[in-house]
Amino acid sequence: MTLALSDKQRNSFAEISNVVYPGGYNHPPSSGLDIKNAPLDHVLRARNELVVPLIKILNQYVTEPNTFLSQLEDHDFKLIMIIISASYLSIPQVKESLEYNGQQAMSLGRSGFGAEELVFELMQQPKRYRDV
Repeated sequence: MTLALSDKQRNSFAEISNVVYPGGYNHPPSSGLDIKNAPLDHVLRARNELVVPLIKILNQYVTEPNTFLSQLEDHDFKLIMIIISASYLSIPQVKESLEYNGQQAMSLGRSGFGAEELVFELMQQPKRYRDV
């Protein structure tokens, strides 16, 4: 499904991404990350229902990126920003610059979540039955 994007649409996506993520503060600019290919494909494979709306948005792109973004409807603006952000943040170099290692499972300590004594107390009580 992601192959539905033309080269022109992918280039438009890259131009817009360059404005959204220009780099700085130790974060790489999107211009050098090939965001329009593998990162974009990764996002669109995960959310293939966004392909058609993204194509419609990118087909409207005829001006420079800042003007284009400022003229988008709220829904379209949010949608393209989500796709750009997800694509950018899926790149290993970006994760490294953010020092993000992904979600990690954490075990609760012996103290648990803080209300075990209440649960254990209820479990110790005799069973109660309701009339049905």
